[in-house]
Amino acid sequence: MEAVIVDLCGTLILENTTRSFLRHLSKKGICSSLADLALSRVVSRISCFTPFDLTRRLLIMSLKGISKNVLYEEAREYVDDALRSHLNLEVESMMLGLRADGAKVFLATSSLDPIASALDSRFGFTQVVSSQLEYRDEICSGKFSLDATGQKWKLLTQQYPKLHQASIITVFTDNEEDTDLRTAATSFHWVGR
Repeated sequence: MEAVIVDLCGTLILENTTRSFLRHLSKKGICSSLADLALSRVVSRISCFTPFDLTRRLLIMSLKGISKNVLYEEAREYVDDALRSHLNLEVESMMLGLRADGAKVFLATSSLDPIASALDSRFGFTQVVSSQLEYRDEICSGKFSLDATGQKWKLLTQQYPKLHQASIITVFTDNEEDTDLRTAATSFHWVGR
């Protein structure tokens, strides 16, 4: 079996999808004003001095109280726009070409589950791993139940154990933290370098 693993942000879609999705929600007045603060220059500067991504943490917190259905509906709208304006046509072409030749194609992203689900609806990936928002009674708590950052390979192989048997593993990413994917890959492509 040949496998292709594709990252999302900066790779398949040439923007940070979590931040852009939150901008989309903010423009529609769906998320809290915390999103506007998180996307401000002030927080961006402060984030440089924190050991974690303060912007991302605040963005996730700004989703508190939004229903899962609304997030998934809005993600479909956001993804439609992002594919029209920010799709990496080169990565898409290579990914679809390899799939036409029989490869299994996987999406491995630290982006949010509503966004990953919307992409899966468009491309029909063999398997998808993404960060998962926590929902209580179908309402977002403003926290993660799972952050996929740095553990994409582990999550993929847990969900699709046959991946260990792949004879060729091609990875497309722009993320330096994807060391686990780089180690597993037989063909590794840094996007944007």
